[in-house]
Amino acid sequence: MTELRYEVFVSDGVRRNRTQRLPDGGPIVSSPLASTLILGERDAVLVDAPYTHEQIQRVGDWVERSGKRLAFIYATHGHGDHWFGTDLLMQRLPGAVAYATEGTIRLMHKQATEGRAQLWDKDFPGLIPDSPVVYEPIPAGGFELEGNRI
Repeated sequence: MTELRYEVFVSDGVRRNRTQRLPDGGPIVSSPLASTLILGERDAVLVDAPYTHEQIQRVGDWVERSGKRLAFIYATHGHGDHWFGTDLLMQRLPGAVAYATEGTIRLMHKQATEGRAQLWDKDFPGLIPDSPVVYEPIPAGGFELEGNRI
């Protein structure tokens, strides 16, 4: 069994397209987003794909620099900022399987439609790619990365 390690990539927050300002007059910015790469000898799991074109490019570059094959993507929850970039990453790094819980996938379907219309595309116009829900329910026993159960 391979000993796993991990690295974390933090994407800066993104300025929201709002007229409201912070009390100090500054713009309202989204929270930073942490994406984690769990690394084996050959393969890797990406936890929480980012959501804007620029973030997706940077995280894709980071995964490629790891030298590992992206085997899986896992979303911790269904808010769009934790998965909207998955489809583009899977196109760039083919062969990965995207997993989430069934409840997370249900929320993803809402975020991909109602959520985009009500929040995401208003706050971040033109910054988020088309985001089909490409996730499969995580198997009951999890999945394996080089002999380690995830």
